[in-house]
Amino acid sequence: MKFKKIIRKIWLKVLQLGTISNSRSSRFEKLYFVCDPWGMDSEKEQLRFKETNRIIKEELSNVENLLEIGCGEGHQSKFLNQVCQNLYGFDVSKTAIDRAQTRCPDGNLFVADIDSYQLDRAKFDLVVACEILYYVKDIPRVLKKMNELGRNCMVTFYQSGTCDLDKYFDGNKYIKSKVIQSGQVSWKVVWWDNTEIEGLFLS
Repeated sequence: MKFKKIIRKIWLKVLQLGTISNSRSSRFEKLYFVCDPWGMDSEKEQLRFKETNRIIKEELSNVENLLEIGCGEGHQSKFLNQVCQNLYGFDVSKTAIDRAQTRCPDGNLFVADIDSYQLDRAKFDLVVACEILYYVKDIPRVLKKMNELGRNCMVTFYQSGTCDLDKYFDGNKYIKSKVIQSGQVSWKVVWWDNTEIEGLFLS
């Protein structure tokens, strides 16, 4: 286990330095050369999954169709599948999707990105983007895309002094939030109901 963590850490560092590829999809594909590069099997991440589910059940009942943006290898997909009737998800990495489909065989998981994905059905009851905004250059554009796809939207992100994602959500009366705490680590969960809002994130 310790050896796997060392290999994972080295591989992530190599990719962060951009020595593998400049293409975003190619870099993420290379990232999954190692299994679970983000350490999603860790105790703290498992707690985050459970707490996110709890918030969905308490605040957004009757979720029939749920879309997970950036589902990765399906670690959180397994949990999200418990709070909806039909789970959909996509990721830019085919390797990740193959593993996700094995981990969550009931899910409708496919290779795509936020730019290429087109809604070919009625809006989803809930669209989630958990821990992906760190890798997005134009965050307002992604949030607007989420609004196009879902009646309700939810985002989670790690809370730290270097993470400045709060500015996109703080001070908006339509956005609700809670904090998930695991020891000294915390994440913010924010969500909003598009049926109550006109033009959120357009500015």
